[in-house]
Amino acid sequence: MNRPIVLVIDGDDEILEALEVVLEHAFRVVPAQTAGEALGMVAVGLDPDAILSSVYLNRMDALALQAELPEFMRSRLVVLAGVPVRGATAAAISSAGMPLVHRPKELNLLEPILLAKVAARRQNAERAA
Repeated sequence: MNRPIVLVIDGDDEILEALEVVLEHAFRVVPAQTAGEALGMVAVGLDPDAILSSVYLNRMDALALQAELPEFMRSRLVVLAGVPVRGATAAAISSAGMPLVHRPKELNLLEPILLAKVAARRQNAERAA
């Protein structure tokens, strides 16, 4: 079976590269440095199994990104934060149904969460078929 595709969005080259290394054994990683770049890939046909985005992006945060994604793709989004996310932002992410993973201390949770997103997507596709 082909490795699931994960669209990874982060404006920091070093973090993007590190995430590719961490995830490449289980996933085919498609990197994007901005939300605009990621949305452009989706617009031309990229259909990732899961989407991993930094909570804070240049010009758009993860909540705004989720709103811009096609509706059927919104549940695939996982948010990654390098700083503590609390208060209204954390509440909004939670109420939007997006898992929030803090790096580096919670990186061990990342793969199981992404695999759960992949499994849910495949289950939905099977039901639709």
